[in-house]
Amino acid sequence: MPFDVPISHKKCATCRWWSGTRKLIFVGADPKFVRVGGVLPAVACRAWDGRKFGGAMTCFRWSRWEKL
Repeated sequence: MPFDVPISHKKCATCRWWSGTRKLIFVGADPKFVRVGGVLPAVACRAWDGRKFGGAMTCFRWSRWEKL
């Protein structure tokens, strides 16, 4: 089930290390959300050598995604 994460939140979905699929959702001309497949820990994180995370999780290695 898709889940939308606001781009202002420091979550895995908005992190440069996120390796899962994601899509920017625009409201008007501005990006407002990042849509991911779900919040369950199912995506291997490149910053954690494969540890699984979900789109709504966060950690101290978070780094803003370049497209935001």
